[in-house]
Amino acid sequence: MKPQTETVTIFVISLFVLFTFAQQKCFSSLEFTTGNQKIWVNGLPYNLKGINWDGFSTSKGAWDGLNYHNYRDILSWLKDQGFNTIRLMYHLDLVIYDQQPSAGTIDYNKNPDLKGLSSMKILETVVRAGADYGIFFMLDMHSFKPYIWDIYDGGMWYDSTHSEADVLRCWDLLMERFADAWNVIGMDLKNEPYNSTWGTGNLKTDWNLAAERIGNHIHSQSQFSGSRYLIFVEGNWDSPVCPQNCFWGEDLIGVRKNPILLNQKNKLVYSAHSYGPPGQTYFNATNFPNNMPSIWEDHYGFIPALTGVPVMVGETRIGGFGPDPPNSWQWSWFTTFCDWLVSKQNITVFYFVIEFPNGNSYYPGADILSWLNKIQPHPTRVLKTESGQYCISEE
Repeated sequence: MKPQTETVTIFVISLFVLFTFAQQKCFSSLEFTTGNQKIWVNGLPYNLKGINWDGFSTSKGAWDGLNYHNYRDILSWLKDQGFNTIRLMYHLDLVIYDQQPSAGTIDYNKNPDLKGLSSMKILETVVRAGADYGIFFMLDMHSFKPYIWDIYDGGMWYDSTHSEADVLRCWDLLMERFADAWNVIGMDLKNEPYNSTWGTGNLKTDWNLAAERIGNHIHSQSQFSGSRYLIFVEGNWDSPVCPQNCFWGEDLIGVRKNPILLNQKNKLVYSAHSYGPPGQTYFNATNFPNNMPSIWEDHYGFIPALTGVPVMVGETRIGGFGPDPPNSWQWSWFTTFCDWLVSKQNITVFYFVIEFPNGNSYYPGADILSWLNKIQPHPTRVLKTESGQYCISEE
């Protein structure tokens, strides 16, 4: 009986392998575009499952977790959880001036190939390694200086010591660095420009006009293959007025009357930031959490159906940032939010943020991951073969 069992096993495995490869489509190059409410890669839906990874928006100058883990182990964990896109948070001064990682941020016994490298070279090394795991990166200009709750930024896309020209120079340097990195696919132009306006016509304060200028500049840099990048544009805070009180980065109400108009119209993605309780009066409403879907719809959920342009949630998280686990109030919000995202079918998230609570463990844990899997059950996977083909499949 044993030979028969082996034959059946081999037959079943062979069928599985054939089925898997039958679902793959391979191409000689990649192109990401947007339209019909979705992100596309080579004309196929790109089912994005994202997470934020920090370290370079702070004074550390290194990826979070490298004091505990080898970076390839982290990339492998991310792949195993189905994540295919990382929002890489950085500050502008780091890109322009570079630095050395702060002491204690990297265990060089576990990451010997990073020893002696500058922060920007470490950033680049891990981004390029991500290609081996089918992981893409979206670069997020999170702040101008090392980030401490935006106190340096003033809520605009420039400040008193960082001009719009400096912002463009920063993007140029990143495009030059990653011109041949096929797994860098997008630029999040500025994190949470909460003090900006939208649709007033004021060139100094209108974020929508600035986003068009910056996005068109990126696309015009042919020497760096700038035209290939998706442009992610976040909302602001209260312009136009957000009747239900938006979070920073969540107010995209202005898109109704003043949508972003890039020269390359098929490269735009809107991005909103949505968080849960506490913090807003509507979390205390008698009909909470049933009141939430209409609020999300008013803030940004209307965009895909109205404009055909996809919208992502660039940051979301259940609970706070301390050691206390989420309470039932916060779980009620999060599960309602996830169910709403599933019902929308064309909005997915970058969860905030991968963490390493006690060195050995990873955050988010299994309970949160199960809900993220519900939002995006079939993330797209792209791998480059030894022959140079890019093969696209769903997990």
